[in-house]
Amino acid sequence: MIRFRSLAVVCLSCLVYAGLFVGCAPQGPTPTDEDECVAGSPIGESISVDLGGGVSMELVRIPAGCFMMGRESGAPIERPVHEVTISQDFYIGRYEVTRAQWQAVMETSPWAGRSAALEQGDSPATFVSWDNVVQFCETLSASTGYDIRLPSEAEWEYATRAGTTTKYSFGDDAGSLGSYAWYDDNVQDVGEEYAHPAGQKLPNPWGLYDVHGNVAEWCNDWYSSGYYDVSPSTDPPGASSGTRRVLRGGSWLLNLSLCRSAYRFWHPPGLSNDLIGFRCASGTP
Repeated sequence: MIRFRSLAVVCLSCLVYAGLFVGCAPQGPTPTDEDECVAGSPIGESISVDLGGGVSMELVRIPAGCFMMGRESGAPIERPVHEVTISQDFYIGRYEVTRAQWQAVMETSPWAGRSAALEQGDSPATFVSWDNVVQFCETLSASTGYDIRLPSEAEWEYATRAGTTTKYSFGDDAGSLGSYAWYDDNVQDVGEEYAHPAGQKLPNPWGLYDVHGNVAEWCNDWYSSGYYDVSPSTDPPGASSGTRRVLRGGSWLLNLSLCRSAYRFWHPPGLSNDLIGFRCASGTP
């Protein structure tokens, strides 16, 4: 396990800097009725994408709506809190993409011999770079006819918050995180320091699992530290260029403050390790 932890420390050095500032600023605004910034009502609809070989992927329909993105009491790159409108419904994976799903589409096992996780098909696919993941989405799109892609950073946070304005999708009480996420404390408690099978913890209010912890999730966006200052208010696509891609959700190695809904970090698109995975998104037909 020392080998994996060393890799994670080197690859996630940027998190230390970002995480140092958590809790250093006053609480930011939350939307009110006067703001007319409210999330859409959950639709309760999902689609099942056939990946072949008896394997499928469930995508949950997320309603269009508005939310306040970021957190004033978070890291500097989470500020300023700003209003974002998601103008159209979209779909996002109920679970992180699993090993079985990756193998069904790509016919490879990039984690083989490199991960301490149990050899289970429902464990998240890891050791997948942003570049690898984009290839997965393109391959799956071509074979199914769906427009499979990574979620934008704004879509990811909107779907994770699920209408909430709190630190986590379940509220502000970090003491409840263990019921919703695998993170550094509870993986150490059970001596299982690796990503766990998808869906073992409670879902967020819109039925998405593992949005906090387990594996960090690639988003489509280029990362820019000042993007929130210039971000468009409707369907922000992220910076137009860069050298690093956005990651969200924390991971099994990170502490509870780094698994919040607003927490954001980054890596070069070619990097992969046992802390990083992804979930797919798609537009509506």
